[in-house]
Formats: sequence, C-alpha cells, structure tokens
Amino acid sequence: MLCLIKQYGKNKMATEVMKLRELNEKLYDICIAEIQQDSTNVWSPGNVRAIAYKLKKGLENNAQCVNMIKSEHLYTRELRNKYIAKIKQNSGLPTKPKETQRTWKKWSAPAIPVQ
Repeated sequence: MLCLIKQYGKNKMATEVMKLRELNEKLYDICIAEIQQDSTNVWSPGNVRAIAYKLKKGLENNAQCVNMIKSEHLYTRELRNKYIAKIKQNSGLPTKPKETQRTWKKWSAPAIPVQ
C-alpha cells in the first residue's frame, strides 16, 4: 500500500484525500438531519457502537443521500451484486437463477405387518 502511495505521490494523495473529505462534509451537510448513537436498527458486532444517520426531510428518494447513510456492509453487498450482474450480462450468462420447482413427497412410515 505504501508503495502505491509512493508511486502516486504523497502530496497528490494528501490533496485527493482532502478533496474527498471536503466532498463528504458537503454531502453530510446536504443530506444528514441527525446522528443516532447506539441505534437498535443497525447491526454492530460486539462492543462496537452503532451509528445511524437520519436523512433530512424530502431526501428519501435522493440516491446519493440514501447511499451515504447505508452501512458499509449493505452498500458493499449492493455494489457487488450490481457488478456481478453486469459481468453476467456482458458474458451472456443468465442474470437471474433459474426457477426450480421443488416437489416434496410426503413421508410415510413403512407398513408394519400385524401379527
């Protein structure tokens, strides 16, 4: 990782990180109404404090704001699924799994002869 930063340039990397932080701050100001600490609606492992963000009114359909408040796990899963679907579409593979019919046979005990 340090080698990649060195290749890119430390000053250039610092500038890009600063730009990213500024953009995140602007988005935060535009989208976020409040922070909810230790929210029970957000999964968190062990002793990690869960943080949930509440959107400002009227931004429920703003994709950028909605994505900003998603958990890392959820957002990553959605990106992965979108990426996989795109690969399948470009490769000609089916994008959805085939529907399979499951037929369940009712189990019955074998007949025991009566003596």
